[in-house]
Amino acid sequence: MKAADFRPEHFEKGRSFNRNDFNAYVQASDKLARTAYTRYLPSVVVGLILGFLFSRGVGGFWGNILALVCIFAGLIVGAVFNVKAGRVVNALAQRLGITKEDMARARTHVKNGTFAWTGGEAAYIDEAPVQKDAYVPDKAQAALALPEDPRRAVWAALALTVGWFLLAVIQSSFGLKLLSSSSAYVCLSAALLGVAVYLMTQTGLKWKLIGAVLGLVSALLLASSEFVAYRFQVLGVKLRLSLLFSFRDPNYMRTLGSTALAVLLCLAAVLLYSALRKDRSQNRERLCGGIAGVIYLAVRLLSRLRLLLSLLSHPGVTTRQVLSQQIVPALTAALAIFLVCMAVHALSRMPQTRVKLRGLGLVWAWLALAGAVFTLFLVLRVGAVSPRVAGIRVTGVYAHQLILGLSALIGYALLLFKKRVGLYFILLGVGLMLEAQLVSALSILGPGPGLNMLLSTLLGALNPLFAWLAVRAGETPG
Repeated sequence: MKAADFRPEHFEKGRSFNRNDFNAYVQASDKLARTAYTRYLPSVVVGLILGFLFSRGVGGFWGNILALVCIFAGLIVGAVFNVKAGRVVNALAQRLGITKEDMARARTHVKNGTFAWTGGEAAYIDEAPVQKDAYVPDKAQAALALPEDPRRAVWAALALTVGWFLLAVIQSSFGLKLLSSSSAYVCLSAALLGVAVYLMTQTGLKWKLIGAVLGLVSALLLASSEFVAYRFQVLGVKLRLSLLFSFRDPNYMRTLGSTALAVLLCLAAVLLYSALRKDRSQNRERLCGGIAGVIYLAVRLLSRLRLLLSLLSHPGVTTRQVLSQQIVPALTAALAIFLVCMAVHALSRMPQTRVKLRGLGLVWAWLALAGAVFTLFLVLRVGAVSPRVAGIRVTGVYAHQLILGLSALIGYALLLFKKRVGLYFILLGVGLMLEAQLVSALSILGPGPGLNMLLSTLLGALNPLFAWLAVRAGETPG
């Protein structure tokens, strides 16, 4: 039974229905039905397939744990899509005064081909067919009308820049005692480019100039990210700006040139799109982030095409090495640009600055805060251990895990103090470091540290998800 089959005369209260509200209710119900097939079921199926692959491919205790995580993640993601579409239907049903009993009786009338009432007004839906986007609920209208505050994006960019240099300071301080991942540096610097892309979509010359400056800084940091981690990990060097920004190194300058070109094309494409499409639709930042990510990935891969071909033809170089050292960093940066652009857009349009956690959300916040303290203690403890201790590399402790723990500590502390901005510390700081950790785990995937790191990353991904659910539960009445 389709939602379009319903007419006002199938409902006993149908005479008092507002035409636009009922048309919107029919449209939203139809969208909810489509969501079940296009988003909920595919999410569940993907979770089951991944669970089966982990169960069969990895096997054992850890394989079954990963399988359960994948299955539950599929159910949770699918439920999130369903709940979002269901809210619109419930809001419209409440506005019209339609209850579950009314819907049951209306379905009976549709099946039997009967009506709850008849009259001349019964044909008005045929005269005014369902229009696309005919009605937007009050809550959604308020969200569309929310003023943006790009200053929050600038503060986020400052935090990301400080995080990049802080990571370098941590690695320089502990030297070879902590592992280093170039993906962590790439994620932070690419996130800065994502903020620049968002600012380029804003009206006003001031924000576009700030976005251009942030783009230049991100190009510099992206070029340095490919060199700094290797030097810290292999050479155990101390922090010097001449090592972070090696302008006398021809390889560094070539990388900087191709990176700057990719950043320039990204910002130019976003600026052109913003000039051609002046509407402020909800998908604007999503499209701009996607455009920037695709352009950055294409330019970086094309600039490395000759190098990639020569490496693949070299007998001593494996395909896995080419993927992990040349292609994966560009993919990681493109994904970070897209996700951070949307996250900063949500931060700038944050509807309210305060939130009150309750129930399981409050319990989770305290547990996660304790986990963040433990993470900081673990990383500092491993960093303080003498290099003479055997098995220091087997622990698989990375320097960027200190940034992860610090972001979680600040984020959950702010949430417990009823500051909603803490959610974005968790989404950006923890999310970016988990992305870097996932790339590191996949590059060394195998029995031992690689598998353990992959498991901890997948479980750690529940941290931002549960934080978001806790905040949403705290905002929902009842």
